[in-house]
Amino acid sequence: MKKVNQTKFGEKEGNCMNACIASMLDLSIKDTPDFGWGDDWWTKMRLWLREYGYSPLEFRWPVEQAESDVHIFPNDGQICWAVGKSPRGNFKHAILVKWEDGDWRVYHDPHPDKSGLEGPIELIGMLVPIWPMILG
Repeated sequence: MKKVNQTKFGEKEGNCMNACIASMLDLSIKDTPDFGWGDDWWTKMRLWLREYGYSPLEFRWPVEQAESDVHIFPNDGQICWAVGKSPRGNFKHAILVKWEDGDWRVYHDPHPDKSGLEGPIELIGMLVPIWPMILG
């Protein structure tokens, strides 16, 4: 996996999520479309990822253990994106994290200052392969 840095910055213009997805797919950030930050950004990203055989899955972290029907526990070495508060303002930032020894460790922060997140991880996301027969 190549670590791709973001090329746009700020609350409405930043492309940290694009950089995370590009890193996970071994693409250049230029190869990812601008999903924007409107109400339909998740749908745009989901449909674009389908072309690569993936569907995005994102959930709150930590997963409440009281929710006995929820079984989301990462494997050692698994790389996911994490979303939390940006240290550069009152907006969200996405980085890549790796599950090691029972905790998430920063794997790659696409922002040049590499300062990660301010405070706890709020969301974890991963790419789930779509079975070939579904892609048809």
